[in-house]
Amino acid sequence: MSTIVFLETVITFGGARKSTVELARRLQDSGYDVLLYDAYGTCQPFLDACKDNSLRVRILYPSRDSHIISTTNPIKQFINRASFLFNSIRINKTLRHYLLSDKPQYVIVNNSKVLSFLFRKPNEIKVMLFARGWFIGKQIRTIDRLLYKLFVDRYVCVSEATRQAIYGAGLASLEDIFVVHNAIETSSVDKMKNENNKHNPFKILISGGFLPTKGLHLAIDIALRLLEEQFNFQIIITGIIYKTEVSKTYYERIKKLIEINDLDGYINLVIDHNDVKEYFEWCDILVHPSDTEGLPRVVMEAMSMKKPVIANAVGGVTDYILDGFTGFLTNYNNVEEYVDIIKRLSSAPALYDEISNRAYDLIKTSFSPQNQIKAIIKALK
Repeated sequence: MSTIVFLETVITFGGARKSTVELARRLQDSGYDVLLYDAYGTCQPFLDACKDNSLRVRILYPSRDSHIISTTNPIKQFINRASFLFNSIRINKTLRHYLLSDKPQYVIVNNSKVLSFLFRKPNEIKVMLFARGWFIGKQIRTIDRLLYKLFVDRYVCVSEATRQAIYGAGLASLEDIFVVHNAIETSSVDKMKNENNKHNPFKILISGGFLPTKGLHLAIDIALRLLEEQFNFQIIITGIIYKTEVSKTYYERIKKLIEINDLDGYINLVIDHNDVKEYFEWCDILVHPSDTEGLPRVVMEAMSMKKPVIANAVGGVTDYILDGFTGFLTNYNNVEEYVDIIKRLSSAPALYDEISNRAYDLIKTSFSPQNQIKAIIKALK
């Protein structure tokens, strides 16, 4: 029986970490010995999810602080980097001890930060980089390229778009890049009758972390255009506020835009809510104006709940959405296109049903847990 370690630094329990926990559990159910190593153990929802799924977790350097490096203050950033380097030495010592004790055949990482902890790993352990973002070349720093070259034996990615980005960036040859899509259970809606609500008001969900790249601010422009069209709507934005200054500043910016445009009655914010299932049940559609994606879980969740999706054509979004067939793609942040599609879906029940049912069938047949396990086992072998 092969032993697999997922090496993580978990700060928030968002879509990517939920997918990691689910994949780890599915591998364990398939007969693999699975462990999760978390650098600091600061994210309790993640630890609770591991416990609920009967997954073993080792915390390498227990801490109340997530040791975030990024900040706009150069002096503080220098201090943070020095602190991270000091902590990394302690983490690596504990990590090496666990690796020698647990004797995994594979270590799966998802970013260069955790990859840097492996500079003294036993030679027989194979390292797999699970690329959950888009991974286009301009997003990859020189130091990251060096780490990938030194430590990564094989690449696994969540979308075909990411596979092509990794290949195009010159990180690996195509035979060393495997696609393992995220997967989701659809059993909770298998027997659900697809009954659309009265669309009055038409309910729009936008969900993502509070970062500029997630495009949550586009909700303001969409709302203002819909008001000009005298369209009856309501928007809910759900999102996690990360511990970085960028995230906190962006959240305050969204709040301010809602206030100065008198949109309090039209846009509601739901903060740091890990399980947004109730909002998928509430909404009519999902709008996803992100700048960059690997394979967004929120899109998969919406499609599995038979809710049409309108999104920017970025990264792995195009693995899910064939425009006008399983959802709708817009030109980048084109507010007029978003508004036009929202109005069409609200006034055409037949179109709404066709799109939502095709999307659901796609998720159920092509993004199933069974397909995910087959793909990851192929990559491991």
